[in-house]
Amino acid sequence: MRCGCVGSERKALLDLPIRSIHDLKVVAAAAAVAMLASLCGGAQEEARPGPIRVEIRNEDGRFHLLRDGRPYLIKGAIWVGDQGGRVPLKDVAERGGNSIRTGASAQVLDEAHRLGLSVLVNLPMRMESVHKFDYSDEKAVREQFEKMKERVLQVKDHPAVLMYAIGNELSVGYKNRQVWNAVNDVARMIHEVDPNHPAMTVIGDGSINSGDIQELLKQPGPVLSQGEDTLVHRGNAQSRRNRAAFGIGHGQIEFGHFARAENWFG
Repeated sequence: MRCGCVGSERKALLDLPIRSIHDLKVVAAAAAVAMLASLCGGAQEEARPGPIRVEIRNEDGRFHLLRDGRPYLIKGAIWVGDQGGRVPLKDVAERGGNSIRTGASAQVLDEAHRLGLSVLVNLPMRMESVHKFDYSDEKAVREQFEKMKERVLQVKDHPAVLMYAIGNELSVGYKNRQVWNAVNDVARMIHEVDPNHPAMTVIGDGSINSGDIQELLKQPGPVLSQGEDTLVHRGNAQSRRNRAAFGIGHGQIEFGHFARAENWFG
């Protein structure tokens, strides 16, 4: 266990004038208190484990998700908060879930870890159709990139983190395919600063049919298509068609509503 009672704190105690046995006792007591506080502080810092490594392996065309070296089957829910106590996070765990997708504040990450849940961390990117975001505006794209990087650096070492979701259905109503350059840049950054967690982006079946995955694969150095450490997920999936057509990992992100189910994940 780390001892923090060194340096300036210890020097300050040693520099105190000692004129009597009483003064010596006072200094000794203060030193003991400082040592105890340091040990307690060290214990608190060491209480939370470090990041849990997550990887995606491509074995003969079949993709496998591993967490801490073991196969990990996601039984997850999109969690947007407890809604005034109506949807507490513990309900996911109590109903058999093991993972959530959310914005992942520090408080949520801590609570998820306590409950044994992993977290798919949302990295919100602005949409052309909804937010009128221009992916040809280099300054705006760079500012967004820096926000994504700041967020990754904040959470990357938390043991609850499973992977990152870069944007959400960015292809809905879009025309500017430079959005995929921005997605790929964020994915590349994630691999540079966080070697322990994969990255993914969420698209829908409509995007698969309209060729957006092919567009991703055409990007220079398509980080999101490297099956060994990254994954492309799709949302709002209605069928299994085209799942293996692109040589990259797929996962189903959204399917129906389970608000009143007694066992969501059985």
